[in-house]
Amino acid sequence: MSESATNAVPSAKVSNRSRLVTAQEGVCVHVRLTTRHQARHLNDIQKAEFIDRAVKKIFPMLGIPVHSYCLLPDKLHLILKCDDPQKLHSAVYRFSKTTGLIALRRFRIHLWQWKYSKSFLVTDEEINKTSKKIMELPQALGLMGEKDHYPFRGCISVNF
Repeated sequence: MSESATNAVPSAKVSNRSRLVTAQEGVCVHVRLTTRHQARHLNDIQKAEFIDRAVKKIFPMLGIPVHSYCLLPDKLHLILKCDDPQKLHSAVYRFSKTTGLIALRRFRIHLWQWKYSKSFLVTDEEINKTSKKIMELPQALGLMGEKDHYPFRGCISVNF
């Protein structure tokens, strides 16, 4: 492959070997962590509060800002701002490993599946659309009424 062909890809380049995507600077990533065997472990308020606090503490501590998040009984949706795929993978791995070990000791449950899914959100329109969608998930799933407050979500860009 020539040097000009390599530089012709402005937004993303996928490497099959590392399965990482190198994206342009300032990109957000929608990360979905699923509980092991899709068990509804996070229905319990104590476990949900634990994960809620961990999201607010661990990612900023690792240098990855949390744009928005929503915690459901069997999933955690995150929109993280990160332009370094290795740093993103490391942060998600450390978050799932740390919370998983604490959950195993404290609650005697295996919390997360080994793999997580991610999709890159490049434009502001994609970011806002996805943020709004994940913020509306609790109501769509019947976890809250129309005017109820759902405590396990947060967003810095969309007003609710």
